[in-house]
Amino acid sequence: MGGSYWWEELRGYTPCPLLDDLNIVEQPVNMATITQRYTDRVVDYIHQHASVNGERQNPFFLYLAWAHPHITNYCDPSVCGQSRRGAYGDSVEEIDIAVGQIMQALKDANIDDDTMVFFVSDNGPWIEQGLEGGSAGLLRNGKGTTWEGGIRVPAMVRFPGVIPPGQVSLEPGMITDVSPQC
Repeated sequence: MGGSYWWEELRGYTPCPLLDDLNIVEQPVNMATITQRYTDRVVDYIHQHASVNGERQNPFFLYLAWAHPHITNYCDPSVCGQSRRGAYGDSVEEIDIAVGQIMQALKDANIDDDTMVFFVSDNGPWIEQGLEGGSAGLLRNGKGTTWEGGIRVPAMVRFPGVIPPGQVSLEPGMITDVSPQC
């Protein structure tokens, strides 16, 4: 669905704007380019806050919540049609590319060895949307339920020197375990 605007499906509604602080950047939002624009903003933020004139700055907390994969799934035209899972898979692959760009920015800024990266989904798949809503695999149900398929989601944490690589935990956790501000 590269190049489409999400509001085309919601005729009669005022399209939501993309804001930078209180400034409208775009209205309606071109959802096909939003993942890369969020990623570019994060990479810029990392480079601006990691060091100034080669000197390390104070630690920072950065929270990024991508708009995808959510119905309706969009992707940048450069990745559309690449996945065997259709638009949902394309949006997941675009996020994978974006994570790689952010990890590279941390490395380029020389802060990857002492930066915690926490990657987690917010909820399970939207079952009613079929394959375009994701999959919970063998888990029961999905988004909006308290069944395992709705709340048991993958999480990955990378924190060199603190969490050993390859460690697996079966303990339950939630996003607010990391920061109550999330």
